[in-house]
Amino acid sequence: MTVTRRTRTRVVAESEPTVSRSTTALRRRRGQTDEQIPNTGRRAGVCDKDQQVVSAPNTDYPLTEILDKASYDMRPARPGPYLHVSDLLHKCIRKKALEERYDAMPAQQRLTMSDMLTFSMGDAVHDTLKARARVGRPDIVWGIWSCKCSYLKHEEPCTYAEIDQEEKCPHCNSVVDQYHEVSMTDEEYGVVGNPDLILYFARKDALHVTELKSMAHKGWEELVRPVPEHVIQVVFYWHLMHRKGYRLTDKVSILYCTKQWQFGNKTPFKEFLIDPVASLDRLDQYIEDAKAYKAAQAGGDLPLRTFCSHEAAKGAKSCGVMQLCFGE
Repeated sequence: MTVTRRTRTRVVAESEPTVSRSTTALRRRRGQTDEQIPNTGRRAGVCDKDQQVVSAPNTDYPLTEILDKASYDMRPARPGPYLHVSDLLHKCIRKKALEERYDAMPAQQRLTMSDMLTFSMGDAVHDTLKARARVGRPDIVWGIWSCKCSYLKHEEPCTYAEIDQEEKCPHCNSVVDQYHEVSMTDEEYGVVGNPDLILYFARKDALHVTELKSMAHKGWEELVRPVPEHVIQVVFYWHLMHRKGYRLTDKVSILYCTKQWQFGNKTPFKEFLIDPVASLDRLDQYIEDAKAYKAAQAGGDLPLRTFCSHEAAKGAKSCGVMQLCFGE
């Protein structure tokens, strides 16, 4: 694809100092003109030697004060008509159904600085594991691939070995090596799931579903079996893929990674293999909730109230649709 960019060129006399558009915009915001500040060519913070050291701002912790002013953020609810598997497991489906029915603004999740740092560390761990898996077995790691800016993106999932690994994006100049999860939707349930990592075993001609989890070191050290809700999550992914007709292995994996550095050659992973067929009955209540939510979308009865037994419950007090919920 050829991308043509048109630019406007202004002829500048040799004697006229060149002022960039960004500099002009910055001066305009500051209420300054070219006549007020001569164009010396200096960058911010550059000065004469006799003026190099000045007193610090009148505060003990300048950066801390800046970060304190941005100590929390709001994360919007996931958009789209489908219920995400993780939301189905952890959030109130009745609340979501009420928000849609009465056009109420979905509640945003308030993230503290600790939340943001923790999530960022988890995302970094996941990205590293996926990238190293790609390096370790490019013929097995199966997903959707793109360049860093996603201008070049393969819409059909495949193994990394199947794509042109030398092709470079004309925009970001990176190769197509970024892994994207493959979404699995189920129209009957109204549910979508995104397995963290899918492996393709050619000899079996089958896909293997893998879930990645990062943990604080103390919890990771004490881990002797997978966390029950994680089992339900990865089995749900397997179930969605099985319903879509994929050929799958008879096991799923949950890989736990510690966030702490390990001495020597100690592995930072613990992997557990689970029989998904033996755990399918654990999905029944969640499938029932998903179907109830879809029925409510079509104007039917609301899903049952399962999170709050009365209006004074902790979750009800902060719920934006509490009055609607207990009034129904």
